[in-house]
Amino acid sequence: MQADGSLPEKLRSEFQLLSEQLTHTDRNAVYPEKIVHGLHGSVLLSLQSSPNGHLRTLTVDSVTFLPAPLITGIYGMTFRKAPEIHWYEGHPVAI
Repeated sequence: MQADGSLPEKLRSEFQLLSEQLTHTDRNAVYPEKIVHGLHGSVLLSLQSSPNGHLRTLTVDSVTFLPAPLITGIYGMTFRKAPEIHWYEGHPVAI
């Protein structure tokens, strides 16, 4: 310290440089946080799209295989009491 209470010029410039470096580091500390936040969003989106794919597959499978049990259920009934047996277009109307 000098007699008037001020810092020497060399020390003042070192403190100024240190202050600038700390300010720069503080600003750049937010960047990794943004990257982690973006990755978190990507992972959540990936986890949400996986069940949607499974539900899409189940929907297609049920639409594909549902007519077989339906037709079997209709034609598996007792034919003596089924009125569509005696009609010309009875089977397509029943389905």
